[in-house]
Amino acid sequence: MWSSFKDVKRLFARHSSLSSPGDDARVSLQEDRLEDLPASPLANECGPRSCGAVLPPTRELAGREDETTGGFVTSFGLGVWFASHIGPALAHKIENQDIALARTGDGRVWFAICDGVSTSFGSRFASALACHAFVDKLAMSNTHDLGAFEDLLCAASFAEDELDKSLMGLLANSSPDAWDDVKGGSMLDTQVIRRLAENTASPINRFWGPVMTSTLLGGVAVRVGNSWKVNLIRIGDGVAEKQNSSGVLDALFGVSSDEFEISNALRPGAPSVALRERVEHATLILEPGELLLLCSDGLARGHNERVLDMLHGLFPDFSLDPSLHSGVAALDLLRRAASRADELFNTMAALPPLFADNLSVILLKCDFNLTYGKA
Repeated sequence: MWSSFKDVKRLFARHSSLSSPGDDARVSLQEDRLEDLPASPLANECGPRSCGAVLPPTRELAGREDETTGGFVTSFGLGVWFASHIGPALAHKIENQDIALARTGDGRVWFAICDGVSTSFGSRFASALACHAFVDKLAMSNTHDLGAFEDLLCAASFAEDELDKSLMGLLANSSPDAWDDVKGGSMLDTQVIRRLAENTASPINRFWGPVMTSTLLGGVAVRVGNSWKVNLIRIGDGVAEKQNSSGVLDALFGVSSDEFEISNALRPGAPSVALRERVEHATLILEPGELLLLCSDGLARGHNERVLDMLHGLFPDFSLDPSLHSGVAALDLLRRAASRADELFNTMAALPPLFADNLSVILLKCDFNLTYGKA
């Protein structure tokens, strides 16, 4: 179960000296199905630096490691909905290699989406570790220039270092259980992986058999008067779109090519290109009524539209109006997207399959009608 960074550390503690940048133990994930939850999952009080309301993992389809999760945090007029889903059945994904996370504290919000490279050994492990390491390290930053690019770069570098430590710990351990824990749904033989891992500094391995590799799209939001300043970085892949209060869209990051994603993603070993040169950066201001969407590439697959245009076209009733939705809004959106993709594929098979991947999304909306702990 990859419900928290603590679980990742506990899993790997048997065969690694993985260090701890933080602990999400304050958030308790239950085994209940979503249908058994009360209408609002926001009743639990969280600490000053928390993941907010987090929904429990669910297994919606037999034989698929779903661990679908979602949640919601607020901070002084900024609502952040986040969720990750295994994706439509048409994608034939046996596990969710994405993760989405958001935390809040000290008048800031930290967030990230990580997408394990599907051809990579241990991609599910890598994305979970990288995402929690990045967010936890960012949350500990106390620089005067809140959310500065150097803070984001430092947090990303820390995440990549943790991947490297984990791989070194794995190589030092011969236990089959240890390798199986990290392997996840990878189809590669463990002995092949050992050879790749031992030679992970070799550039050739980055393109046909990466080890524990993950993209990262994340950042920090800081309140500035009646608006929010958002600093973003992208490493490998991920989509970012801003919608103003009039509905006009601005695409900050589009979908990357597979080669670009693999060659620039976070990974253990000695990179051929320095992290600073692999990072893309964007800064924006969210005014009241404006929305920022971040997502993994799953929501951009099978169509040529901007993601927000596509989602609004499929679901005209979708809204983040606090009077209409609770904290499950992002998870509801992903479930509807997966269901609609399967429906369209089954009735119009000639179309390119829509959303054919794991799905993750973070939605940030500047709305001073939001109150802490409520959506």
